[in-house]
Amino acid sequence: MNTRGAQPLFDPVLSPGHGGLRPRAIDDDVDNAKSPWARLSAGQSVGAQTNIQYDASETELQSAMTNLFELRGSDADAMQLQVTLASPAAIPRSAAQVAATLDRANATGALVNAEMGGGFYPGLAHSIIWPPISALVRWGVGGARFEAIVDYVNGTVINVPASTLDVLPIITPDAANQPGTSGLYNLKGLVHPGLPRASAARRTIQIGVLTLDEESSVFATPAFASRVTVFGCDQSPNVVPGVTVAYLRFWQDPQGTVNIGNFLVNGNQPVSFEVPNGGAYFTIVSQTSPATAGQDVTFGACFNLAI
Repeated sequence: MNTRGAQPLFDPVLSPGHGGLRPRAIDDDVDNAKSPWARLSAGQSVGAQTNIQYDASETELQSAMTNLFELRGSDADAMQLQVTLASPAAIPRSAAQVAATLDRANATGALVNAEMGGGFYPGLAHSIIWPPISALVRWGVGGARFEAIVDYVNGTVINVPASTLDVLPIITPDAANQPGTSGLYNLKGLVHPGLPRASAARRTIQIGVLTLDEESSVFATPAFASRVTVFGCDQSPNVVPGVTVAYLRFWQDPQGTVNIGNFLVNGNQPVSFEVPNGGAYFTIVSQTSPATAGQDVTFGACFNLAI
């Protein structure tokens, strides 16, 4: 029998790194031994603060000086993330002081609403009027990227599955319909892993003043909107406000000519309404009489977001 070049049928058991077998890549790759969150957040900021200089007379988009944070990771490490937006804070400075502040990005001394007090705001003859502040949230996995505008309110938490994420505080153009006090505002936020929970994200659009039977301009329905509540604002002091009554109308076109759904809003029985499929735009028709003659009635729409 010719046994030249014969090989044994069975090899002895060898361990990686011994007996000539090459080590496993995972043994040499320290990063692979980390948790997905550790890999996703490695070397990147996951919580920060930034300032935004707000001008109440501006009708264009206004944004903070920097993003709160930016995550850029491998798609293989995509995971459920929670974004926490803290209560907005104001930096008490008069307009002259803000103009003289060279390093506005690092200005300090911010106070939240409970700390502000009821005294005059610096340089003004009245107390602070808080502006409606929002956050532009952009996230995605692979080639799919999404964005949504979320109300800061007095702090909120939202859920997004992502391997890339950044958040930028902004003042939207519709905020000019309900302006606040011009000045420097401080925004904080952080991102962390967490299990999905009921959505708390909202997007409020300020419609502006509407007289009885007047219909608003056409507004785009916010991204990820699921339900909407219409509200009215009556500025009559020391007077019982009028009941908010209006029609909420959804449209398929930006000119507001192809209607896809109408709802009657009645403040005696306040409810939210589902956004109909195809309702890409909306208007509001006022049916509200002001509590005091000559007083303006302003309207807004608060959308619940499915994120």
